[in-house]
Amino acid sequence: MSEMVDRVAATISKEQGILFESLPEMYREIWRTKASAAIGAMREPTDAMIEAGWCEECSAKLVWQDMINEALR
Repeated sequence: MSEMVDRVAATISKEQGILFESLPEMYREIWRTKASAAIGAMREPTDAMIEAGWCEECSAKLVWQDMINEALR
């Protein structure tokens, strides 16, 4: 999994009072699965996000999807 998945997993677990880095690997995988699902839910930007990132030379939606896809690797 990616650095971003671990970052999100650590953040989610910390919010639950659990220190991700101190968990055995099999439990870290559970948090990584949750993080991947959360990141995956962000794959499709909202209309407001697309509008805010719009420019003539680029597609904010495609750039956003590529960035999220990379985060999920």
